[in-house]
Amino acid sequence: MYHHDTVSGSNAGRPVDIEVESFVKSSEGEFVAVTDPFAKLISRDDGNCVDGAIELTVHGKSIMDTSMWDCVDTLWSYILNMLEDLREWDRAKAGFPDQPLELHVERVGGNNVLVCSGCCGNPPARSARVNERRFLEVMKKEAFIFFTAMEEVNLAYDREVQRLSGMGPHS
Repeated sequence: MYHHDTVSGSNAGRPVDIEVESFVKSSEGEFVAVTDPFAKLISRDDGNCVDGAIELTVHGKSIMDTSMWDCVDTLWSYILNMLEDLREWDRAKAGFPDQPLELHVERVGGNNVLVCSGCCGNPPARSARVNERRFLEVMKKEAFIFFTAMEEVNLAYDREVQRLSGMGPHS
């Protein structure tokens, strides 16, 4: 999980309050961080999906939390699509695989993006502004952590890891 990191340059010394962490859902309904050794014991529920969640907090405001759980592996793939789309467009979104929820990102000027989540077709329920470069950096790094952790339990995510490598640094 990332939080209260400090960036260099004109923002040196200023805390950037962005947190993101991935979880898998156990058969008992508990959420376990993918970095937890116990997460390696949790596998796909039906051979098609890894149930879990992503917690995303920007400047202390929850954008995504465990109440928005879904097929977390598919959700991360959709988020990668969103990050790639943001390279070409001023806005992009990722729909949740099995829920009527979306994560939206929109450039709002000053090197910032507005990050929003909510029900499809409704005004966003949760939103916050954050530095675009920092948002992309943190999301790519957490996606890399998620997919490499899933590869350790023999779930094939080579394509996603290659996509992340092509998107630039994630460390």
